[in-house]
Amino acid sequence: MDNYQNYYDSPDDSSPGMASAALVLGICSVALFWIGISFITGALGILLALLSRGSVSMKSNARIGLTLSAIGLAIEIAIFSFGIYLFRSGAMDPYIDQFQDLYEEYFDDSGISLEDLGIFSTGGEA
Repeated sequence: MDNYQNYYDSPDDSSPGMASAALVLGICSVALFWIGISFITGALGILLALLSRGSVSMKSNARIGLTLSAIGLAIEIAIFSFGIYLFRSGAMDPYIDQFQDLYEEYFDDSGISLEDLGIFSTGGEA
């Protein structure tokens, strides 16, 4: 009798709500990487997917959410790294010069320059 009760009364401490939330955050992470929130949604999706499994195997919603969150987070990291590379390599210098010219054209009457604000300083300071 004792074995019978242990078999059917095994605790299921997994959380289907967290698994569904991980799935939603994973979808948001992949779909919204272009506005820069995949760092947050991807990290939260991974966290909720891992917390939702409990002591049993991971549910399919959590597994899919974990995968999508990791993909969205990887895409966001790749885009962020590529952006840093573009700025550091000097490939963005023509665009920065164009921005400075437009700024000076429209806001030159104020007497405040981008260098005064600490933006795009052209001096030799490192």
